[in-house]
Amino acid sequence: MNQLNFLFINRDRRRTAILTAAVALASIVAVTLLLLFPGRSQAASHLTLGFLPPSDFAGETVTATGEGFLFNVNPPYQIFWEAKGGTELGTFAPNPAGSWSESITIPGGASPGAHQIVACEGAGGDFQDCVSAPFTVLAPPTATPTPAAKTLGVSPPSGPAGASVTASGVGGWLVSVNPPYQIFWESKAGLLLGTFTPSGGGSWNAKITIPESADPGAHQIVACEGVGGDFQNCESASFTVLAPPPGKSLEISPPSGLPGATVSAAGDGFLFNVNPPYQIFWDAKGGLVLGTFTPNESGFFLEEITIPESADPGAHQIVACEGVGGDFQNCESAGLTVLAAPTSTPTPADTPSGPTATSTPGPGGLLGDVDCSGSVNAIDAALILQFAAGLLGSLPCPENADVNSDGNISAIDAALILQFAAGLLGSLPP
Repeated sequence: MNQLNFLFINRDRRRTAILTAAVALASIVAVTLLLLFPGRSQAASHLTLGFLPPSDFAGETVTATGEGFLFNVNPPYQIFWEAKGGTELGTFAPNPAGSWSESITIPGGASPGAHQIVACEGAGGDFQDCVSAPFTVLAPPTATPTPAAKTLGVSPPSGPAGASVTASGVGGWLVSVNPPYQIFWESKAGLLLGTFTPSGGGSWNAKITIPESADPGAHQIVACEGVGGDFQNCESASFTVLAPPPGKSLEISPPSGLPGATVSAAGDGFLFNVNPPYQIFWDAKGGLVLGTFTPNESGFFLEEITIPESADPGAHQIVACEGVGGDFQNCESAGLTVLAAPTSTPTPADTPSGPTATSTPGPGGLLGDVDCSGSVNAIDAALILQFAAGLLGSLPCPENADVNSDGNISAIDAALILQFAAGLLGSLPP
């Protein structure tokens, strides 16, 4: 009996020892886990994940931050797109306090809208722990067409002070949203030349007048929108003010003639190639057009014109104009006398004819016969006119040219020859 009691007592002691050892082992494991995983006495819900900024465009780089992660004991530490095991965006390394911060790039092909980013420790292991947070991918902005560059032009690009020109704007001038629209001389703060209004396409045209006081040379014309406001915008263009030409002159040679006769118009001091059209009128500006002319670079021109067949005898005006019909029309006039046509009286058959027109022999031949042809006619008058205008350097028979014996070869000699050839003068000299 005593022996049996002894056996039962020993068995109970062994059980107690085993239970005690088990409890001690469990305590040791718990302490070990606490030492190995500090701060992990609660569930994984303490992990946090955030982004800065919380939304951005696909392909942009953002900062991911986490807290509550195990320090250096549960690798790998990875960041995924959308779900655990998705596209890897990067890795991270918690500091001893369990915090971390890493730059990650949002996938370039990510669609706009809400997505998930997931951070995991121990990925693929027995102690895998993850946390996710939302991230919004923004829709790309709608491309706004770049407005055409503004341009400013001036036509013509040169002219005299006081000239009227056209300023033209093309391109991205704002329509009705950025007034006032103004044009200045020299600079944005200069003399106001005018205003303009852009059309629906951003283009415009405006007439402006070059200041009368402008000095010859290069200047600037400046067109601005939003003058005086926060969105003032200007463009400029060059304009050259031409030096004023010498005083205009006009000479008609010969200064008289019969209806239908051809005379020469010689002008000087006209603007070269900057103020067309250039026209010659009968009696007044805007009258019958006798012809056109083109000044050379010195402002000189020489043109042949025809006296109208219907012209009445007497004094008339020949008028040469530049800029006809424009704002800078300028004219010069000269007198011309239309001669009366000679009256033809029939000579009776039995009546002796009157004396014929004669030309006195000159020092070298017939007076007025400057081409040495043996006769005096309109060709001689034309040669004298060209010589007097400087278009001919010499005459074939210059000794016969001074028909009025005044010591000069001039348009007067040509006029006398024409009248002699037309039968209006009976002899030379008259």
